[in-house]
Amino acid sequence: MLETKMTTLGMLCRTARFFERSHQRSHERILDRILARLERIAVVPNETPIQGATVATKTFLRALISHAKLDKYLLFAAPNHVEPIKKAIQAGRNSWAVGDRVKVASFLDLVRWFDTYKINGWLDLEFNFEAPSLLRRRLSSRLFPITVTHHSISYQRLLRNDFIPMVLAESYPFDSIVCTSRSARTAIETILDRTSTEVNRELRVDARFRGRLEVIPFGIDTDRFRPRPKELARSQLGLARELFIILYHGRLSPVDKADLIPLMRVYRELVTSNPKLSLLLVIAGGQAGHYRDSLACYVRESHLNRHVKFIVKPEDPAVIYSAADLFVSPVDNIQESFGLTVVEAMACGLPQVVSDWDGYRDTVIDGQTGFLIPTYWMRCDSDICEAAPLFGPSAIHDHAALAQSVAVDLRVYRERLQQLITNHDLRVEMGRRSRERAVSVFAWEIVMRQYQRLWAEMEATAATSNRSPRSYASSVHPHYYEAFGHNASHEISLATPLRITDAGTRPGSILMQPYQLAYNLKLLDQQLLEVILRAVRLKETNISEIAMTLHGLTEYSTYHSDFVYRHVMWLMKYGLIEIVP
Repeated sequence: MLETKMTTLGMLCRTARFFERSHQRSHERILDRILARLERIAVVPNETPIQGATVATKTFLRALISHAKLDKYLLFAAPNHVEPIKKAIQAGRNSWAVGDRVKVASFLDLVRWFDTYKINGWLDLEFNFEAPSLLRRRLSSRLFPITVTHHSISYQRLLRNDFIPMVLAESYPFDSIVCTSRSARTAIETILDRTSTEVNRELRVDARFRGRLEVIPFGIDTDRFRPRPKELARSQLGLARELFIILYHGRLSPVDKADLIPLMRVYRELVTSNPKLSLLLVIAGGQAGHYRDSLACYVRESHLNRHVKFIVKPEDPAVIYSAADLFVSPVDNIQESFGLTVVEAMACGLPQVVSDWDGYRDTVIDGQTGFLIPTYWMRCDSDICEAAPLFGPSAIHDHAALAQSVAVDLRVYRERLQQLITNHDLRVEMGRRSRERAVSVFAWEIVMRQYQRLWAEMEATAATSNRSPRSYASSVHPHYYEAFGHNASHEISLATPLRITDAGTRPGSILMQPYQLAYNLKLLDQQLLEVILRAVRLKETNISEIAMTLHGLTEYSTYHSDFVYRHVMWLMKYGLIEIVP
């Protein structure tokens, strides 16, 4: 087993808007949803397309805990998410074999007791370098490496949300951005260089990312994605044995994935030129907008109804791969940075015929595991670049316009598909090599070894590095009261005299229904409220005396003072205590 000095890995678990609607789900389902995305998780309707980033993030964390074998993993979440996450992890403890290595704490615990967690490294799966860098600079007494991973890197909003904060943040040579492919690394390096140049010119500062750009691919579960008996797979899907099946599996979107109409044109020619073969193109995946309807319309107009089948969100993609003879993906979008379905198909022993684009050329070995089809593009984006900030966060128009200017060589595409349709032995040999490559390069155990090597090297570098002169100031550190305190008519001070009201003397007054929201969000500690209320009931007092009383009680002595002050203000808000006139 690979040795590493790293023992404790910290991560943010940002699960907003999920747990409010998840209480009826099983703990295992909750865990799956947590893993599905650590940022902006929500229960998605059936017609919402499954994002490759969602699948990758979900499986990454599972693999990290199962294969990296670090001593401890710390997940930090919003206070109201901590208990559900704990229960979910407890429910999946046996299948994950996590033991007691996974700990969950709230964001407020993190900032209150940062150094006590003894974090040796930090991982962010959502490309957010700014947050952990700020925590390290403001709260940590020692240096540790920060690693961030990416998914899409093409959207204009990422310049504002991620790249500019990244070059302005405090970074060190032992920090790293893990890129999923060589193409992604080149793109990120180009964006960082341009961002640094522009920020330095405009602000006259030395802004740049000082860490490393490493290339480590996403991994897959090669036990789940494996070759299965073709006849059994087709039986499960209700597909005839004699069919020759070409499979596309992925999000149906010409905006941020691939335009399939050019592929359909090639396929129509193949159907015409192979009249004795029962060709079937299976298009599997959730749609974006009405694109599936557009494809279905093209199928009808091209008289391909008997030769095309749509499958919406297959229950088990591994079965669909095993049922097919070839995998195709004519991706043409700058949004694509890796291509998880290509590797899944590879692991299932399926030859791949895909566009020579971005991460695909890192995964597919042309002529061995499949074929890379040439792509063509030219510089024709100046008006789109100028207008990009105006399109808003969806980026539908700019990405769609750019993708429509990327051409995949359809003549070569038809020739390569025909070659594999005709040559059974070549398909078998490519399928064998595909499985070997998937197991040796993309299995999660192999991928996690690369992460552990990187972390061990980075931690050793951090241990011998000197930190930059510490500055606790930050342009993104908010000062809410300083900015908005004038909104209130009066300011409460620590010396403001307080007394209990008639409402505060009634039994059970704190447990009334209107307060449920504050309890659900874990904004309040009920026992702390009762202790404060008892202290005020005994005599007229002030906030300073209340804080001193709590400090003398062991169970409350560790509370952050502002957390206590908010409880006092809440009791005043609901009329249980009041200011002495």
